[in-house]
Amino acid sequence: MKNSSAAWVAKTKNHDAAADTRHMAGALALAE
Repeated sequence: MKNSSAAWVAKTKNHDAAADTRHMAGALALAE
């Protein structure tokens, strides 16, 4: 269970990082 939680957290963090990157790229595109 603990390993599953760790994997889920890592997966979630990776997803959040990708989402943040896309959000920043979109914000920069709108700012131009």
